Amino acid sequence: MGASWIPLLAASQGEPGPVVGHPAHAGVGALAVVRGPSALAPVLTGLAHWQLMVVAMMFPLLVPSVRVVAFRSFRRRRHRAIAFFLAGHLALWALAGLAVCGVLSFARGLNGDGLAVAAAGAFLVAALWQQTRWRRRALVACHWTMPLSPTGPRADRDAFVFGWRIGGSCCLTCCPLMLACTLTGHGIPALLACAAIGRLERTLWRPDPRLVGLAALGLALAYGASAVG
Repeated sequence: MGASWIPLLAASQGEPGPVVGHPAHAGVGALAVVRGPSALAPVLTGLAHWQLMVVAMMFPLLVPSVRVVAFRSFRRRRHRAIAFFLAGHLALWALAGLAVCGVLSFARGLNGDGLAVAAAGAFLVAALWQQTRWRRRALVACHWTMPLSPTGPRADRDAFVFGWRIGGSCCLTCCPLMLACTLTGHGIPALLACAAIGRLERTLWRPDPRLVGLAALGLALAYGASAVG
């Protein structure tokens, strides 16, 4: 999980977003998904960057669910069950990543200021999404569990389905923030702020959606101000 931050931080240092560097370079890393010598290779590159961000920001939040898988599996197949769980989680986020690639394809003509405005809009949408009951239900579902078969192919299937379902809840909860981070070109302030938001929400007994919404609104104002300035 920690290793996945290295390429993200390196890309952010080399191609800074509008808050941490010059606006003209904002989002270059994010738009690698729609540039390249062929139609397929850039999409695969962008999807790989997306999955790295998922591993860096989402996997630390999965510790309770991973523990459930470990405790409900025999010792001899515990690591295998965890692998199937994480595979199901990543598979769901990969589908979301393909949708994000489609969004970025419309943003490739934007300059740095345009991308900053797009990122600000995404953070604003995320702040509004924080206040909805659907989002609150998705956050609760992130703590959902299910029975797991102990052995055989059914055990692998159950672990994969468990990861898929948790991934769906996580995606509904965090995807707007993840899209906004992508539009910033994986800017360090956005990545760290969104990682902190996710961590606080999962650890607090009753997280206040208004506080989380204010944090996302603050990011929207910061990126919007960088475009205006």
